[in-house]
Amino acid sequence: MRFSFVIHTLGCKVNQYDSERLATELCKLGFERRRFGEPADICIVNTCAVTQVAEQKSRKAVSRARRMYEGSILVALGCAVELHRLRGGGKFKGSDISFGVCDPPIIASELMRHAEANRRLRSQHTHSECSNASQAEPVKATGDGQSSAQRRVRSFLKVQDGCERMCAYCVVPFLRGKPRSRPIEDVLTEAKRLVNNGCKEIVLTGVCLGSYGSDLNDGVDILRLIERLCELDGLIRLRLSSLDPKDISYSLIRLAAGCEKLCPHFHISLQSGDDEILKAMNRGYTTAQYEGIVDLIRNAISDVAITTDVLVGFPGETNEHFERTVRFVERMEFARVHVFKFSPRPFTKAASMEPRVTDEELDKRTKVMLSLAQELSRRFKERFIGRQLDVLVEETGLYGGIACSEGLTGNYIRVRINVPLKLGDIIRVNLTAIGDGDFVLGELQ
Repeated sequence: MRFSFVIHTLGCKVNQYDSERLATELCKLGFERRRFGEPADICIVNTCAVTQVAEQKSRKAVSRARRMYEGSILVALGCAVELHRLRGGGKFKGSDISFGVCDPPIIASELMRHAEANRRLRSQHTHSECSNASQAEPVKATGDGQSSAQRRVRSFLKVQDGCERMCAYCVVPFLRGKPRSRPIEDVLTEAKRLVNNGCKEIVLTGVCLGSYGSDLNDGVDILRLIERLCELDGLIRLRLSSLDPKDISYSLIRLAAGCEKLCPHFHISLQSGDDEILKAMNRGYTTAQYEGIVDLIRNAISDVAITTDVLVGFPGETNEHFERTVRFVERMEFARVHVFKFSPRPFTKAASMEPRVTDEELDKRTKVMLSLAQELSRRFKERFIGRQLDVLVEETGLYGGIACSEGLTGNYIRVRINVPLKLGDIIRVNLTAIGDGDFVLGELQ
C-alpha cells in the first residue's frame, strides 16, 4: 500500500523550503505527493508564528484542514506548534500528530512509523515532540513553495537556520534555536543537483543568512559560499534573500559588483527609520549607517534594487518617530517595502514594553506606509519603462485568454510577455508599461 500526503505551508521562505524538504523525504520513503485539496492519507500543515496574525492564520489553517481531511491523519508542524509547546501546550488543536521545529527526515520517519502502525490510518492522537531546534540537522533538499515548473527554474537553497541576535520584537530565536550553518560542500552538492535538474536561478536563504559560516570554524563565510556557487557551470543567476545591514561589508559589495551571476538585488531589513526606535528594537545600527550601506551599493552596482521590511507601531513609537520613518523610507527610494504591524510575541522584550500604539493608530500608520510602499514600487518600475532587461522565464499560461509568459529581471521586476516562451530561457525584453497587477508589461526585441 502506497500512502499519499498533501502539504499546506504558511510563512517565510525557510518554511517553504522545509516543506519541500519534508516532501522529498516522504517521497524517498515511498509516499505519494498530491496537491492540497485532493484526497490524501496524511495532511500536513506547516505553521508560522512570526506575528500574531500569522499565528492566528496557522490555527485557522489547521482547523480548515481538519474539516477538509476529516478521515486523514492531520499533522501540524513548524513555528506556531513550537510556540504552543513553549507555552506549555500539548498536542496542537485539531491535529492528530504535532511537531515543533524539527529536521524533516525525523518527521518523515515518524510519519512512516505512524502509517505502518495503522494501515487504515486511524487517528493516533499522539504528540511527537521534536524540540529543541538547536538539535536539528542541516537540511539537504530544496523547494520554494511555488509551482513545480517554477521550482525547476528557480529554487530556494537554505544554507543556514537559527538566530541569536535577539531583536526586541522577534520570537524566532526562541523557536529556531542558535545559528546552524550547512557545510559548504553539502550546499554545493545540492546546488549542483538543482542545476542538473534544470534550475537556472538559486535563491540563497536562511533565518540569518549573513551569519552563514560563523559556527563552522573552518574560515568559510557568506563571501566564500557565493564565490563557490558562482563557479558552477549551468547556473545563470544567484540571488540573496534577506540580509541584516550589519552583515553587508565592503567585500560583499565588491563581490556583488564584479560577479555577473549575482543578481543586482539586495533585501536589507530596516524595520524603522528612527534611531531611537532602532535602539529600542536592539537592531544594532543607525539610519546613517543604513543609508551609507545603501549608497555604497548603489554607487557600485547600476540598476540595483534595494528592498526592505518596515515594522509599524513598535511600543513607544510616537507620531514623530513614525513621520521620520516615512521620510527616511521615501528618501531611500526602495524598490519594494514589506510592511508589518507590530504584534507582541511571547518571550520577547517588546511584549512587555510600553506605551503601546493604539489599534486605531496602528491601522492608520500601516495604511500610510502601505500607500508609500505602493508608490515607491511604481516609481522604481517606471525608471525602466523603455529599457531592455533580461528576464528569466518562470511561468507560461493563459492570462485573460491570451498565452503569456512571466519571469523576473535580475533586479526583481516581474515582467509579463504576451507570447509563450520556453521555461528557463533568459530573454531580452523591452519593458513597455506598468500592468494592472504587480508586474510590468514587456515585448520581445
